[in-house]
Amino acid sequence: AVSLGRMADLQPPLAESARVYLERTLLLPSLECGVEEMLRACTEATEEGEHLEPLTLLAQWLMRNNPRHNAQARDRLAAHTVAKQSSETMFPSTQTAAGVEPVTPAEENEAEEIEAVAESKAEAE
Repeated sequence: AVSLGRMADLQPPLAESARVYLERTLLLPSLECGVEEMLRACTEATEEGEHLEPLTLLAQWLMRNNPRHNAQARDRLAAHTVAKQSSETMFPSTQTAAGVEPVTPAEENEAEEIEAVAESKAEAE
């Protein structure tokens, strides 16, 4: 059980973004690794004609690989985080902080054209 003193440690400071908090506490890297493992295992099982419960598999993986209680998991997550940061440095993401790719002028023009066609069709009816 988590004591009340430890619960305060789990709350992100108001000035800290949710993403920074998730990365600092290793929750986000843990979930990324767990989802990757879940997808790999489910894909293999499907190819062999078997069925796995994805949520159960993910929950078991997260419990077994909790970095607070498993030194190997902590080391693996640290290596995963470093590898991810170096790949992001080499290949910067085109996504914004909200996770949505920015709209290019060409895409904006295309969206305006689609909207104009839709409006003219609505007026014709």
